[in-house]
Amino acid sequence: WNIQNGMWCGQDDNYEKFTTWVKQQDPDICVWCEAQSIYKNGTADPLDSQERFLVDNWGVLAKRYGHPYWYIGGHRDNYPQVITSKYPIENIKKIIGEEPNQVAHGAGWAKIIVDEKVLNIVTLHTWPQQWAFRTEDQEASKAENGGDKYRRMEIEYICKHTIGTSTNATNEYWMMGAFNSRNRTDNAIYRYPEDSPKFLTQDYIAQETPYVDVIAKKYPNEFKTTTGKEARIDYVYCTQPLFDI
Repeated sequence: WNIQNGMWCGQDDNYEKFTTWVKQQDPDICVWCEAQSIYKNGTADPLDSQERFLVDNWGVLAKRYGHPYWYIGGHRDNYPQVITSKYPIENIKKIIGEEPNQVAHGAGWAKIIVDEKVLNIVTLHTWPQQWAFRTEDQEASKAENGGDKYRRMEIEYICKHTIGTSTNATNEYWMMGAFNSRNRTDNAIYRYPEDSPKFLTQDYIAQETPYVDVIAKKYPNEFKTTTGKEARIDYVYCTQPLFDI
């Protein structure tokens, strides 16, 4: 769940609406994207580091909705992902990439044991812009589909360092969130050319990993927007054994 700039509009009520809502859902495990406070409530005014309630206080916040455990993946900027859980969380790997393959917003691989089953959770938030990360000429990079190519690099790097390290992933419980890219499954809506670079990230997942697109599989003849417009850029993936539970 993307909570936008570390609960951008939750600071004034001390996150009461948020924690009340989560308690009503009573989830076992949550993954929060953009999990660091950045701006003053509802503004573009930056918060000083000492004013930022999150990420350092996720443990305090999560306890308010019944989650005593929390985990932050690797991150190099203001947009980390955080897992909170009713069950202990084991860090397997914090991922930030390496030159020249930096993972812009970082990623994480954690394990949680539920009912004696091992759940592997991979958190990520791929680069969101149309130009490549750290490019100097943004317009030229946009013209060359630099953002799509960078996301494709990120997802390959993340998958190879997580699910790709297992020789039996098809039979294991894996779950991953992937963002900021388009899926050719939805191309009846988009009508992009079949070779559009916009599909690079999601094509890699479909062709090179055992992940199942949960929403597309559950609603095979429906389009589910995730933006309020006609765009699905947020996904949940899992392996078939987890999907079947």
